[in-house]
Amino acid sequence: MTSDGTTTTMDTGSAIRNRLSTRRLLSARSTTGRGTIARPLGLALPLAGHNARGPSRTVFQGRHEIRLDTICDLALHLEGHRAWASVTTADLESLLALALARRAFHLVGVRQFFVHAHHSRAVLHDPMDPITAVQQRGFHGLALTPARQCTLYERWATRYDIHPHEAFFGLAALLHAAAITELRRFTDADIDPDRPSVRFPGRSVHLPRDSATWRALQRCREHRRRLGTGNRHLLVTRFTRTHHGPAGAAHVRDSLAPAGLLPRVLRSTRPLALADELDVKILTVCLGMSSAGVAHYRPYPKLTRPV
Repeated sequence: MTSDGTTTTMDTGSAIRNRLSTRRLLSARSTTGRGTIARPLGLALPLAGHNARGPSRTVFQGRHEIRLDTICDLALHLEGHRAWASVTTADLESLLALALARRAFHLVGVRQFFVHAHHSRAVLHDPMDPITAVQQRGFHGLALTPARQCTLYERWATRYDIHPHEAFFGLAALLHAAAITELRRFTDADIDPDRPSVRFPGRSVHLPRDSATWRALQRCREHRRRLGTGNRHLLVTRFTRTHHGPAGAAHVRDSLAPAGLLPRVLRSTRPLALADELDVKILTVCLGMSSAGVAHYRPYPKLTRPV
């Protein structure tokens, strides 16, 4: 490494050779017990009688799993150290900062190694204690774009050639953030003809019915009537018409397949928009969710992927 931060070709080649040599040494079986040397730094690894586990390059020391690749990178990074006891928290932070995307992965490997080193008395103090992995909170999944939502709404609200279950699933989730369990357990008792409104199971708030969802609901009731069943659930299939249980979760997934959607993507779109606009306490009451469940849908633009 030069003074201006650049790496020469000779240094790069040497580092690669050292890395390969160290990894071959670390992944080999130890027949001499303690005192394996990680060249070229001369750091003794407190690994006694370890067994390498295939290509994953991990060894087990009691109940501790040591990731050899991570420790190899650490040994190469700790230039100038001759004993693990001299390693500081700042040294480890500088290693973790080299690849922020893999910080959590490297953190686990280094932490497990130093826990074992501390138990085997190779170090008196664990320098990993103050270090934590900052996890990105919030919603990380897929969400529908506004244009895609408009296309799906037109499909379910205006087309009568599609299955009524698909239309009701889609509109209830897209407009009212209905979950799969709520849709499966929905019965005639959840319909209030006097208000008029509906209440999804698990919620305490009645929702005013919109015309599109109400038409899809009536089509589902007509479909159930044609099946000639005594099942009071709104969504009845040819398998559930002979008993009084709800339809399976797979039925929801299969019903949305013609639209090219997964239920979780459709379900997450509406709570994601509401969590950005309304207070958490209002959402917990309206959606029948816990505060932690609502907080999960707090949007993070860099993490949310449109579909």
